Amino acid sequence: MKKLIFILPLFVFLLSGCSLSDAVSGKSEEYLISAMGFDKSGQGIEISVEAVSVNTEDTEDDKRLIIFDGSGNTVKQAFSNAEKKSTQAFDLSHCGIIAVGEGLTLKDFAEICEYCYNRDEINLSVYFVACENAKEMLKKEPQSSVAVGYDLMSMLECQSRLSGREYKNRFYEIEAQILKKDNKYDIPFFGDGYFSDKKLW
Repeated sequence: MKKLIFILPLFVFLLSGCSLSDAVSGKSEEYLISAMGFDKSGQGIEISVEAVSVNTEDTEDDKRLIIFDGSGNTVKQAFSNAEKKSTQAFDLSHCGIIAVGEGLTLKDFAEICEYCYNRDEINLSVYFVACENAKEMLKKEPQSSVAVGYDLMSMLECQSRLSGREYKNRFYEIEAQILKKDNKYDIPFFGDGYFSDKKLW
C-alpha cells in the first residue's frame, strides 16, 4: 500500500489535512505527534517525540507540549521505550519534522529511514532536518505555532520562498536517494536559528 503512495508524493501531505483543529478533532485517545528527533546514545539510539496535548472539550485552548524520550539498541526499541511513557497512543499521521542529530552515523540514518518507512502512518512528505542535537532543539519554546516541529516546517517553506533554494529533504526524496544507493542527501542543517547547507555526512 505504501509503495502506491510513493507514486503520488506531492499529494499525500496535502490530503492528510495537517491543520491542528482537524488533527485533534475526535482524537481524544491519542497524542498528536508534530515532530520526532533522533540522537546517538552510546552504541544505540535516543528518540525524542514532540507531542501536542489538547483539551478535547475545547481545541482552541489548553494546548501543551510534551517531549517523550526513549533509548535503545535499535530505533524500534527506542521508540517503544518512549511510547511506554505515554498514557495515550501516538498519532504519527501529522508528524511534520524528523530531526537527526549530528552524532548519528549513516548506518543509524539508514535504520531510522527504514523504521519510518515501515510505519505506514508516517507521511512520506514529512521533512528531514539535521541539527547538533535533536532533543535539545525540540525542547525549545515554539515561536509562532503550537509546536517546534510546525515552526520548523514554516521556516523551511519561508526560506525556500525567499531564497529560491529548494531542499530535497522530503521523505519521498530521501527514499529516492536510498533506492539509487546515493548517500548525498540534501538535508538542511538547523543551527543558530536558521537553516544552512552544512552536511552531516
